Amino acid sequence: MTKPLIGLTTYQSANAENLPASSLLQAYSDAILSVGGLPVLIPLSFVDKPAELANLVELMDGLVFTGGGDIDPQRYGGTDHELSTGVDSGRDSLELLLFELLVERRKPLLGICRGMQLMNVALGGDLYTDLSTQRPGSLKHDHDPDRPRTHIAHGVTLSAEGKLFQIIEDKTIPVNSLHHQGIHRLASGMLVQGLAEDGSIEAVELVDYPFCIGVQWHPEWLMDQNASRKIFKALVDSAGGDHG
Repeated sequence: MTKPLIGLTTYQSANAENLPASSLLQAYSDAILSVGGLPVLIPLSFVDKPAELANLVELMDGLVFTGGGDIDPQRYGGTDHELSTGVDSGRDSLELLLFELLVERRKPLLGICRGMQLMNVALGGDLYTDLSTQRPGSLKHDHDPDRPRTHIAHGVTLSAEGKLFQIIEDKTIPVNSLHHQGIHRLASGMLVQGLAEDGSIEAVELVDYPFCIGVQWHPEWLMDQNASRKIFKALVDSAGGDHG
């Protein structure tokens, strides 16, 4: 039996000679492999090749929109912020087109951190460009470089009505937190499926869709937790034809 092919978005980097590269931390591909999927990295070379990208999408069974730098605020009518980092208009363009192509074909999607935000922007929602300065009372959500990425930052309470609760089978889960932006105005067609203790949106789901879930934390770093494994396993199972 052929294993599901799962695309993984990448980000722009450079080698020691300052030559451009498309990169991704290995934790994502390790997570997909560990639950029976075949990870395929999508290079930024596709940014100006929509026909070739569409051909690749036909081959993929599902996709993960990975974490990374901030989405250009011009994409959602926001304003630049002094704490914005890693803005890459090319990556934004590629991923917005990927979202459109995957949704047209109703293929399974998982958005992680930036990936969840990207899905919200793609559907017409917007973001806080910085939670700490624009959302009074927010917890510290941004990455602390003195702590490992596995550090548990806070809990998330899931909606008992959502697909994510059905997957994880637990209403409250501990998560890590590596972001400084977050969903402000939720896009039409999206439902909130998880909230942090400060009320910020931590999980969403696209309604009337086989599998389209976004999480604001990074489950790829928490694969020793049953909840994280269940998220990736549900994506791979859906990509393999098990839509639940």
